[in-house]
Amino acid sequence: MLSTKSLEKIAEGIEGKWVGVANALKVDKDQILEIQDRFENKRHCAMRMLDEWRFSSKAVERGMSITEDLMSALRTAGCDPSTIKLVEGLMPKT
Repeated sequence: MLSTKSLEKIAEGIEGKWVGVANALKVDKDQILEIQDRFENKRHCAMRMLDEWRFSSKAVERGMSITEDLMSALRTAGCDPSTIKLVEGLMPKT
């Protein structure tokens, strides 16, 4: 489950690479630019992007698979392994 608290921790881990993560998640380019214009702090940008993404129609349609999508995006963007591990811990147990 991607709670707000979880997203805050993830945002902290991706703040320098949030645009790469957004691109990997296929966030609309105009939405990325709007976030950049509204927030100077990269952590706030990352949090806003993640929050908007998790409630997007694409993410809602994916259901619990969004955790896998996020993990893949973090890898694609070259994020720190500890952040990827954090997301792995959020994946549903089967």
